[in-house]
Amino acid sequence: MSESSLNSQNGFVPRKLTKRQMSVVRELADGCDIATVAARRDRGLSSVYEIAGRICDRWGLEDWREIGPYARDHGLVDVRASDRPVA
Repeated sequence: MSESSLNSQNGFVPRKLTKRQMSVVRELADGCDIATVAARRDRGLSSVYEIAGRICDRWGLEDWREIGPYARDHGLVDVRASDRPVA
């Protein structure tokens, strides 16, 4: 299912992000912190904080720690099977 169809089903359409921004969103949604994302990407902390800040600006969030939960709650990233609640 595409990102746009998920969003239209939920009645929610966030501002689009670049591919780089979405890859940071996925890592934050997987539970990584900024330092881990920076290390994985061989980037400086300030670079990743800047990307996270732009994501927050586009989505109206106050802090980078809100990005992962926001993305999961709005169906913008896949939730890993191990993270799904057991019925």
